Amino acid sequence: IMPESQEEAAARLVKDYGLSEDVANVMTGDPAAIAMFEETVDAARRELRKLADQNDDTTTHIDDWTIPTMAANWLSNDVFALVKKSALEGKDASSLQDVDEASNALNHPISVEYSTVDGSRLGCLIAMIINGTLTSSMAKKILTIMYKEDLDSSPLDIANANGWRGISD
Repeated sequence: IMPESQEEAAARLVKDYGLSEDVANVMTGDPAAIAMFEETVDAARRELRKLADQNDDTTTHIDDWTIPTMAANWLSNDVFALVKKSALEGKDASSLQDVDEASNALNHPISVEYSTVDGSRLGCLIAMIINGTLTSSMAKKILTIMYKEDLDSSPLDIANANGWRGISD
């Protein structure tokens, strides 16, 4: 089987997940991001189903476009920003002459393949935002902790350890 082209992948993300073409094109620019995105969506849906079952909640819409849209936004904005920051950490990119020199000077390529947060943990984080356990600003703090300091704990454990739960922005 031939791997899907960037155009095919973008079209599939638009059709299957309701993403805008712009967001789908950003995602397909990094092949590792597609796999992480799909893992994130699956994990968020699983987590929300689990939480809904525990709370007899029939109001959470697990199969609409909310989860994929949030997953794509968090991945293409927040996770990419953390990956880029870690790639550039301690580097003075301004003194570099050309693109080749710049990419050789990075700590690692700018790809979510180098993210310390995987789709499963990101999906759990997104589920906690959707169900109201976390606000977006708390979730951003937790994502940074998950990325830089605590590479193993679940978002829920990090939230509990810091006393961050259910307070509105």
